[in-house]
Amino acid sequence: MDRGAIVIRGPAPLPEEIAGILAREIASGVYDPGDQLPTEQALMGRFKVSRAVVREAISRLKSDGLVRSARGSGLFLAHPLDRRSFKVATDLLADRTEMLAMLELREAVEAEAAALAATRRTPLQLERIVAAHAAFLEADERSEAGVAADVAFHVRIAEATGNGHFVSFVAYIGGSLAKVIRTVLGEVRTPAVKVVTAAEHARILAAITARDPETARAALHGHLEGVRQRLAGS
Repeated sequence: MDRGAIVIRGPAPLPEEIAGILAREIASGVYDPGDQLPTEQALMGRFKVSRAVVREAISRLKSDGLVRSARGSGLFLAHPLDRRSFKVATDLLADRTEMLAMLELREAVEAEAAALAATRRTPLQLERIVAAHAAFLEADERSEAGVAADVAFHVRIAEATGNGHFVSFVAYIGGSLAKVIRTVLGEVRTPAVKVVTAAEHARILAAITARDPETARAALHGHLEGVRQRLAGS
């Protein structure tokens, strides 16, 4: 891939925009771990911005653990094992392929969360899952309230695992989850999307209520497979 392939037109980009472009190039394999990135001067020329803007963009990449600097040698792509953070580039989720990739990641994590929730949930945690499901049922079809309730349903399941790391992860990807939901609602013409989704949620809830981890895991897999099919237009 041509490392100068992305051309900026129009107003000078902001630091977060430059950081986003470089992060996408890193994610797509333009650079290999340990590769030296372009110098500040080269980035200034490429994006037509000041040194201060370039340094702010680099600072953002460093804070995300994507790059490291070596005194007197320049900027280098960090090895994946050395990265200190996880971040979903939300602008990538405009791409349907990236949405499907995010679903794969969610499925691996959330299916196990549902199984753990079925085993560990307290009466109060179950009440909160029930409440989120009820809020989804009460929301208007294809509404933002419905999107929020859908996300809350998944977060409440994560909370019922009793493991704060599941909660942090599911809450973090809540924005990407909402993006996928809005895409399904706005672009997929499957009739009664809310009814189908509610039925999938109900199966997950029933398994958690019954303390049946295997069925809860399978129900969560089934739900996200349904989302995948709806995104694919099937």
